[in-house]
Amino acid sequence: MCSDVVVEFLDANFVSWGAVAGRGEGAAMVAALRPGSFPFCAVVSPVSDESIVILQQVEGPVSPSELVDILQRTIDEQRASSRQSWPDEQLAAAVRASRADEEERMRSVALRLRQEQDAAYLESLRKDQEKERSRKSVQEGSAKPKASNVLRPRYPGQSAREPNKAAQARAPAQNQNGTVASHRAEANTKIMIRFPNGERRQQAFHHTDTIREIYRYVDSLGIPGIGNYQLVRSYPRKTYGRQQLEMSLQDAGFYPSVTLYIEQLQ
Repeated sequence: MCSDVVVEFLDANFVSWGAVAGRGEGAAMVAALRPGSFPFCAVVSPVSDESIVILQQVEGPVSPSELVDILQRTIDEQRASSRQSWPDEQLAAAVRASRADEEERMRSVALRLRQEQDAAYLESLRKDQEKERSRKSVQEGSAKPKASNVLRPRYPGQSAREPNKAAQARAPAQNQNGTVASHRAEANTKIMIRFPNGERRQQAFHHTDTIREIYRYVDSLGIPGIGNYQLVRSYPRKTYGRQQLEMSLQDAGFYPSVTLYIEQLQ
């Protein structure tokens, strides 16, 4: 199937379909056709909307030229047979109808999968929001511990002598008149963070904020057992550590949303 000659021949003469024998529709087709060995190639033709007939099958490895010869003989035999029963127009119409049905089925499967993924994401987001509201309610009802003046370094680039900026980051900035700044009101970048213990938190930032702000937010949560860590984007995999602290979220490709993982360092 990797030969250009075979691929061109199949494209010109057949509606091709392939699958892995051990899963999904491939497993169902193996159960129906019961091949003796693999790789397995079969030429089938629809008899009705729910059944097919096997015209030719090839079991085990064969050369590209041998496969093309077998398929060409199958075509010639079926054309000779169809002249006695079906006109070429009817055969072509049946092939087109079969192709259209298969394309429609694949579109339906893809649509259903997208809908299930969207529903799962929305349910997960709802649960995370409920956990966040519950956590904030508990924090507001309990006394806040006194913050230390010295921060133990937890992420790349943070100094041990640096004041506890993570605690400061939890309080909204104020201007000279004592009013809360509107910077966070303009937050337009949603960051979902997954922790090693399976917990997830979502926070909104402005697209001009730097990656350092994400580290400060993670530190402000006070989740135990994290230790030294770095931020990781899973696909395509990329780490964001010391050299990326001053990179803006927009330059990092996080706008308008992204999911990051906490990767603990030794």
